[in-house]
Amino acid sequence: AHYVLGQVELARRQPGEAEREFLAAIRTGGEHASVYYGLARSALMQDDEEKALSYLDRVFAADAPMLRQALQTDTLLTPPDRFPAVRAAVERYLAGEAGSQGAVP
Repeated sequence: AHYVLGQVELARRQPGEAEREFLAAIRTGGEHASVYYGLARSALMQDDEEKALSYLDRVFAADAPMLRQALQTDTLLTPPDRFPAVRAAVERYLAGEAGSQGAVP
């Protein structure tokens, strides 16, 4: 239930509320890559690239095909002029390289 509420809050552009719901999902046993993906998106909506990278590491580690596809099309994670470290980490992951570690030069 918390995961779904987190998604609703993201859609409503309420990243702080979304983050609270996703964290509640983890506390209640819903520690899945999709929850960390939601947390990464909420962090970016709050302009916190460093936090987003830490959550994306969990997404990359899971290597879920559904999330790989989402990462390829998510414009929030890969805008051309914002969040360069996130963009670089996503590009490396999609190319089959390691996670976000070392993304910031």
